[in-house]
Amino acid sequence: MKKKFTLIILFPILIAFKSNSQQNARPAAINMTLQIGGTTPSNLGGGTAFPAVMNVLAWSEGISSSCTALNVCPTPNQQDLSITLYQSNDFILLRQALLNNSLLNLELTNTGVSPADVSKIYLEGAYVSSISTGGSGGEDKLTMNVTFSAPKWDHYSDPAVEPTIHYGWNFTTNLPFSHY
Repeated sequence: MKKKFTLIILFPILIAFKSNSQQNARPAAINMTLQIGGTTPSNLGGGTAFPAVMNVLAWSEGISSSCTALNVCPTPNQQDLSITLYQSNDFILLRQALLNNSLLNLELTNTGVSPADVSKIYLEGAYVSSISTGGSGGEDKLTMNVTFSAPKWDHYSDPAVEPTIHYGWNFTTNLPFSHY
């Protein structure tokens, strides 16, 4: 009998916690695209430019800091931007950019259900740090994974129901940076 009483008390608490977290959750990205600029066909060596927009299947990035107990915080660590795309001729262009150490400017755009719900990540002076291809990763076509490193990042979010959020950072100088 006591076990049933405990479960009855915990059940409403879990429901309340779940409903609060769902209210603050952002909608899933419906359309994710990557635009690459800042390079010319001559420094790619092939005479072909990147397409205007590449469709993105998945992406990830992060940031970390190793502050000590004495509040000593060195330069934050920006983890590389990793993107999964369908394999296409862009693979050759990205591979050439890696081999030629081409500096690129990137903009990753995520659009939600509403066209007004947009978030963007801008990288200035980026370079391709790794590229891999192979199996489909469960997709219906072959995919490729591309990782970009950059000294300057700018994040911008303009959700339809919340105020605009914006921040950028230059990891070389450890100072704020603004593209938007």
